[in-house]
Amino acid sequence: MTIQKTLKVKVFRFNPTIDDKPYYATYDVPFTFEKMKVIDVLRYIQEKIDHSLSFTWDCRLWNCGLCGVSVNKRPCLACITDVKNVAVNGEIVIEPLSYYPVIKDLVIDRTPEIEEMHKLGIKYIRNNPPEKIPEPMNPEQISFHRDWHLACIDCLVCSSACPAFSLDYEFLGPHLSVKLAKYLTHPKDEGDRAKQAYEGGIFRCLGCGRCDAVCPLQLEISKNTMELLKSASVEESLAPPAVRDFLENIYKFGNPWGESRAKRGKWAENMGIEGYDSKKHEFLLYVGCVGSYDPRAQQMAKAIAEVLLKVGVSFGILGSAENCDGNEVARLGEKGLFELIAEKNIQQFKKLGVKKIITLSPHAYNSMKNEYPKFRGYFEVIHYTQFLHDLIKNGKLKITKDFEAKVTYHDPCFLGRHNKVYEAPREVLKSIPSLEIVEMGRNRENSLCCGGGSGNFYTDLVGGKQSPSRIRVEEAYNTGAKILAVSCPVCLIMFEDAVKTEGLDKEMVVKDISEIIREVV
Repeated sequence: MTIQKTLKVKVFRFNPTIDDKPYYATYDVPFTFEKMKVIDVLRYIQEKIDHSLSFTWDCRLWNCGLCGVSVNKRPCLACITDVKNVAVNGEIVIEPLSYYPVIKDLVIDRTPEIEEMHKLGIKYIRNNPPEKIPEPMNPEQISFHRDWHLACIDCLVCSSACPAFSLDYEFLGPHLSVKLAKYLTHPKDEGDRAKQAYEGGIFRCLGCGRCDAVCPLQLEISKNTMELLKSASVEESLAPPAVRDFLENIYKFGNPWGESRAKRGKWAENMGIEGYDSKKHEFLLYVGCVGSYDPRAQQMAKAIAEVLLKVGVSFGILGSAENCDGNEVARLGEKGLFELIAEKNIQQFKKLGVKKIITLSPHAYNSMKNEYPKFRGYFEVIHYTQFLHDLIKNGKLKITKDFEAKVTYHDPCFLGRHNKVYEAPREVLKSIPSLEIVEMGRNRENSLCCGGGSGNFYTDLVGGKQSPSRIRVEEAYNTGAKILAVSCPVCLIMFEDAVKTEGLDKEMVVKDISEIIREVV
């Protein structure tokens, strides 16, 4: 059956030969079939309404990589993006890919990307000619190279989505990183790819996974490219001083700041929290480095602990015996150190009889849930927002007070994009009477990173006036919310700093969901 609806389509327009500045034109486009794509919308406008509209496309088979655009602030290929999946209240906004010069309307200039590739020397390098032509290669040698790097169609959607790439061209971005990794994984290439990755600012990558979320070929760029290049650089002792200090502190002291292990459990003093004992406790509450040492994050740890105690949850902590979970170590490419950390924690957990773990941080949740099983660490791992949601559903956690406030929620990268946990935190907030949730334009899978991932919370390689945290608090402020709610200690601290820097501390506060719940039970 033909669907007769009308879409309101707002399109970025700019012709440098006649326009002083960009503007937006709005068109009414009939939504005529269920699987209508964004490219169909653009072609309708160009063919039926305004012949002057410029955009690039060719194959319609997500093969040429030419039709990349931004739809409602999410980079995508127009040829494969369903209108029904991106329209909000029957409206879509189409813009050129971010961070690239605009030639006309939706057509971008790819020259800066090509020039940067030549500048870095990203090309096939052989120091010695092959002994035999054709040169024999085992198919197993090139499988990873073929499947994850040769497959790239150069659409630039990944770099347009990258919050670190938006800051400056000192970071080569996901697209050029894939090009570089193509040669790193080529069994016959002899170029110094570790040095090129380091000089290309690979450690500016935040590991947020936005490149993974938008890649039309699902190349898992953050793992198969970014972490691969970081590992190559680390193996050659090529890392910024802040990264080296971070990894050294983790190795020597078990935390990023080089603090005494004895201080790790100080936050829990005089709270009546017991050390974990498998005979007495069902759950281990794993607090992590940030929650254990940072004064602001300690308040978050206390909040969730107080809620669990009040509800009567059987849990204990490790205190000074707790170790770093290692997630940021892995994201920075130090796989050997991460393996040591993971195996040490797994051995400790097994020795103590740990079966179920509640994590404060999405970062710990990610490593323990997804990485520890690779080292025979099989535990039931749950983030605290999921646990609170279960308690509320089962009637064990009762909300007894109203909370009159307009709240917007930020999806942490390692809870949202990396682990697809979007609804549990929202359901916890929705259970609170009088609390109104308003969404930021970029939410769930399209959420913007706080800027603290891949250890940047400690190393501070990505900052400045256009840092992701400052952009994000502006987005939160523009919703009219008075509270920016988070569910991650790193996000909590990054956003509180950004709110103060932006001069919004009298207009909006940052609270963790655990702190809000503590106020209403």
